[in-house]
Amino acid sequence: MNNQQNDDMDRQTLNVAFATQKGGSSKTAITVLVAGYLHYRLGCPLAVIDCDFPQYSLYEMRERDSRAVLENEYLKRAAYEQMRQPGRAAYPVRKCRVEQAPDTARELAAEGCYDLLFFDLPGTVNSAGILRTIAQMDYIFAPVSADKAVLESTLSFLDVLQRMMLGKETSRLKGLYLFWNQVDKRETSGLYEKYGQVVADMRLPMLQTRIPDTKRFRKEADGTGRTVFRSTLLAPDRRMLAGSGIPELTREIATILKLEGEAHRRGAADADDGGRGGGNGRTGNRKGGNCRAGGKGAGREGGGHKTAQGKAGGLRHDLL
Repeated sequence: MNNQQNDDMDRQTLNVAFATQKGGSSKTAITVLVAGYLHYRLGCPLAVIDCDFPQYSLYEMRERDSRAVLENEYLKRAAYEQMRQPGRAAYPVRKCRVEQAPDTARELAAEGCYDLLFFDLPGTVNSAGILRTIAQMDYIFAPVSADKAVLESTLSFLDVLQRMMLGKETSRLKGLYLFWNQVDKRETSGLYEKYGQVVADMRLPMLQTRIPDTKRFRKEADGTGRTVFRSTLLAPDRRMLAGSGIPELTREIATILKLEGEAHRRGAADADDGGRGGGNGRTGNRKGGNCRAGGKGAGREGGGHKTAQGKAGGLRHDLL
């Protein structure tokens, strides 16, 4: 890979992935939750690329979310009110094979102005083209559980990236970070300290936030319910954020990515009060511009549909 290929993606847009080598790691759910918190709560302009062929779990989640919102009057109103806020239109979700992800990223960069592109990568380095795409990531965050097999697999994966790509001229990769996921409160702290020392010996940074093992991460939108946590169209429910670790994880990630402006400040405030915040905070562009979601390619900002019929029509246009 040459320097020209590294310049193919928009340098002003950070490419970020939650990546692991084990299934069942909740990487897709965490991608959705962090993206939703950043975009719908904090106003950070972003898009998501699902390149986890063949299941395309995140793209399929957007399809389910769209159907649920259109069928559920309560969620339809919630989505409409959310989209009326500046920069809160539905973020784009694209699907492609992993080897096509760099091209898809270029298309998104040309269509809209985004601070972040999140990538949902396949769970194995054996996928064709995945190393080329990983080399285009700026940061990778790896969820890991206190399981020997999971830890060994993840550390082996990160060791390869650390030696082959981190800080190399042929790669954009600037940082690799781990964080504890699916944490069982019944486990002794000694277990995490033991595994944490192994990670430290490899000189890999471990985030402070620990994501608990909780069923709330499965709570999606449906045709009748009023509470949503994991959604590509709606912000995580404030009541369910408390104790989830998502505001705290988002704050750590925002600090690493050097996200400036109101989004970063609100991320810290929401984490401090257990995720009760919300509001209309916006992110400042990292390069000092006024890049906001809702621009070209980011979906329309709501506010122009005043009748019930117009409301439903506007939602259908934005969701489908």
